[in-house]
Amino acid sequence: MSDERRPHPKNAPGPFYVANGCCMQCMAPHAVAPSLMGFDDPDRHCFVKQQPQTDEDVYQAIRAVRSSEMQCLRYSGNDPDILRRLVEIGEAEACDNPSPTTSEPILRNHVTFVSILPHEVLDVALAFRYYILDQNSKFERYEVTQPKHEGNGVTFAFSWYEDRYYTISVERREPATSRWLVKHSPIWEVGSVAVSLMIDDWLSNDPRFSDFRWFSSEVWDRAGDDWQRRPY
Repeated sequence: MSDERRPHPKNAPGPFYVANGCCMQCMAPHAVAPSLMGFDDPDRHCFVKQQPQTDEDVYQAIRAVRSSEMQCLRYSGNDPDILRRLVEIGEAEACDNPSPTTSEPILRNHVTFVSILPHEVLDVALAFRYYILDQNSKFERYEVTQPKHEGNGVTFAFSWYEDRYYTISVERREPATSRWLVKHSPIWEVGSVAVSLMIDDWLSNDPRFSDFRWFSSEVWDRAGDDWQRRPY
């Protein structure tokens, strides 16, 4: 391992690590993986205080890698599933070892889920809209349009960067099982990845929703069954 990729001395032994001397003090990884990340005050340097132990921990670690500036948070392991997921989220360069598969960045932008309540489609759209507005702070500012009925569903758009708006569509898929569909951007880009992650945060933190199934546009359009529980 080259000197620029040596873990910080306080890094917990394991494959996820912060490269020593690379920390930008952005604290972004701490926001998405607080149970995994630590900060050395005297050294003004972050580090991985605990390696992932559960599936949820791994998901947080992958998101933390994505949020890290300058790819200071890295993965040195050989787990093919983790390597695949890091490549799919656009973080191939943060992996010390190449992916053993032909993985490439992929956008899972269709998610179906079950609700325990007999919502109207507008109720579900408003629930996500309110969630987005609740994320406003002195550090982030979201602009959200009013929802409107369109075809069999409801759409609205939101933005957190200048005038780049992302359109969200909500519709009922299977009335008998209360399954719903939320979808957004048609192409992979950094912003559209963030939209999928925000939708996942909303669904995962609302006890009314369960049984999440994420699809890419390609799989969805051909009615394939290649889905996973989280977008990455």
